[in-house]
Amino acid sequence: MEWARDLALVLSSIGAAVFVPKILAAAWRALTGAPQRQRREIERVRDDARSADHRADQEALRRRVAQEHASHLRRLLYEAPCVDVTTIPPWPAYPDGRNADEEDS
Repeated sequence: MEWARDLALVLSSIGAAVFVPKILAAAWRALTGAPQRQRREIERVRDDARSADHRADQEALRRRVAQEHASHLRRLLYEAPCVDVTTIPPWPAYPDGRNADEEDS
């Protein structure tokens, strides 16, 4: 039993009460595969965010192209001699209440 006391003395002197639980927890995580699951979840969330950003960028590009086309058609209407300018409706307002000619801030 002398060795047990010596072992306890050595372990307590090096702070094993702090290190041993951490070592055991790390070993348990490695055995159960928790880090791999966490990494896969992080990668899945990151990929979902990138995909959502890409979809938003594509939608914004399509919207800008459609707005440019509508603007071109509107200019053609103003220049057409057969169209009365007063019959052209105003440009619609955006759902957030801004006018179409206001700059983004």
